[in-house]
Amino acid sequence: MKDLRDARSENIISENIILFSPIENDINKKIVKKIFLSLLILSLIGLTAALLITKIHYRMDREGLMGKSFCSISEFVDCDAALSSRYAKVGSIPTSELGSLYYLFLTLGVLYAWGSTKSQKATLSFLFLSSFFALSYSLVMAWISVSKLHVLCLLCLTTYLVNLCLILIFPKALNLRTSQVLSFIGNYLKSLASQETRFAFHAIITFIFFGLGLITFFGLNPQIHKSYAEVPKEEYLKFFDSLPKKEFQIPDRPIWGNKDAKVTLVEFSDFQCPFCKRAAFSLKPYLKSYRNNLKFVFVNFPLDSACNPAVTATIHPVACLAAKAGLCSFKEGKFWEYHDLIFENQKKLSRDTLLNLAQEIGIDLPRFEQCLASEETTNLLKEDAELGKQLEVQGTPTVFINGHAFRDWSYPERLQLVIESEIQKAR
Repeated sequence: MKDLRDARSENIISENIILFSPIENDINKKIVKKIFLSLLILSLIGLTAALLITKIHYRMDREGLMGKSFCSISEFVDCDAALSSRYAKVGSIPTSELGSLYYLFLTLGVLYAWGSTKSQKATLSFLFLSSFFALSYSLVMAWISVSKLHVLCLLCLTTYLVNLCLILIFPKALNLRTSQVLSFIGNYLKSLASQETRFAFHAIITFIFFGLGLITFFGLNPQIHKSYAEVPKEEYLKFFDSLPKKEFQIPDRPIWGNKDAKVTLVEFSDFQCPFCKRAAFSLKPYLKSYRNNLKFVFVNFPLDSACNPAVTATIHPVACLAAKAGLCSFKEGKFWEYHDLIFENQKKLSRDTLLNLAQEIGIDLPRFEQCLASEETTNLLKEDAELGKQLEVQGTPTVFINGHAFRDWSYPERLQLVIESEIQKAR
């Protein structure tokens, strides 16, 4: 004799149709309350994380990456690098906006199902199906983040874990055993035209909800939805290729990425230049996914006539000393760490600041001070300035990609378009 649970299973997993009956008849109401509360809390956690990601997107679009967000902790745990990559948008739409709308839709759907009896299971079934798509997307993005970008975004990870938990809890809300889930989904898909699934109704509501939501986001921040490669890609790349190409010998200077790469980006920078600060916190995150195919070289070009004969005045009085300090940190094998600290403390740069920062990252101070005063360091800085003069660098930052001057470094779409093109040509 079959027990009551088996009888319910037959109803749920019928061959041709899913029978939707109120959950309260199947499960204790206290358990139902806990399940719905769990779904609601998870939806709100996902919504909060997605909105925070959207806020970071908006700040990066407005300011670049001049300051790290709270979830950029290290070279690997770095939300900014993940969110500034080409994978963070669908066309011109930040994926975080779509995520925010999804979790808001999920929250409203759970609340509706919780208060409904007639269409409770139909609504939960639709939400359960949508959670499979969300989890699939999460798995793809997690793979891209770790294998291609080599970073971990904690806020993104939060949404991935939320999606995983939702997949595990929805079957409980539908009173399904693990062994019944695939059959349940299969029968649901077979019965999409059924009145009992209400799929058409839910699909229309979803389409309207996301449409209105995207219109709202467009209204809140139209700038971020502009495509900076509005010029056709082929024309833009043709324009870049038509720029004069300058052949020059790259000195032994700090390199980020692959030192043997055939695509080279050279940045001439000044540690006291505000625009260089924006480049310092933008270029590497924008280029993170290309680091295996790109050699990024940092060259000094301080805007101070005291060490740079190409400059006729002293625009940044600490720039020469900061450049020497950078070269000394390079000698110690700690350039990029020191580079970031200098730019973070740009407004209060002084000799004492530079020494304290060196000590902070474990550089021996007597050796560091000796390096600052050495003729060798002075000559290295002269080489940098001479190279900048040779290439007719007029200001900072100035970026060259495979010998072509590239002025659109602050637009990630254009920068990534050119880098991808150069990588393809080098293969």
